[in-house]
Amino acid sequence: KLTGNHEQFLRDTTVSNWRLFHPYFDVIQDRSIEVEPGLAIFYASYPKDHEELAKWLSLESSKYRSHKKILFGHFQVKGAYLNSGQSKTGIPMEALAAFDQVLLGHIHAPQSLDKRVHYVGSPFQQDWGETNQEKRVAILDTDTLKINWVPLKGYPEYREVDLEEFQKSVGVKVDGKCGPATITALIRLTKTVAGGAPTKLRETARQQSRGPALAGKVIAINPARGGS
Repeated sequence: KLTGNHEQFLRDTTVSNWRLFHPYFDVIQDRSIEVEPGLAIFYASYPKDHEELAKWLSLESSKYRSHKKILFGHFQVKGAYLNSGQSKTGIPMEALAAFDQVLLGHIHAPQSLDKRVHYVGSPFQQDWGETNQEKRVAILDTDTLKINWVPLKGYPEYREVDLEEFQKSVGVKVDGKCGPATITALIRLTKTVAGGAPTKLRETARQQSRGPALAGKVIAINPARGGS
């Protein structure tokens, strides 16, 4: 697990919530290089300074010229596509030239900048900006350096549909008109719980339904607040 910008409190990664992930993953807070016979694997978390990281990648990769090199990173690359357009800042592609495969996080849209440099993308659609994006996960063979892209299915999706398609999906008359039945169906899509968190509201309702009887309840006694 690479520390990304969303996990950081300080940009230099000295303060982050990495401990939340530590029981489940090996967490890399900054940078690391794992060397095996004929293979060097680089890890780079979200940087405080992209220019400094680019220099580090170029320098350190030059030390393993005879090795196959893989880079896992969480940062922005110049030329990558964002929801707002093509990125003008970040790590230049030239700094990644020495790597045989590069798998990146940070930008949510899955994309390949060339045959070697890939953004895996977020695991599911986060908001309307990711509408119609097909999500995936990468399985990398460290012997052959081939990547198998596996589609991620079954997660909630943001979809843009026309009125007739919506009417058909909710089972009302398909006439292309926003009549009473269609409006009712639209209202049913809105938030149905108000006044607090659903879990808290359900717990309050259960307590009220139990009444004042003690049967089936847990009684906690604080010994520090005894009588005189």
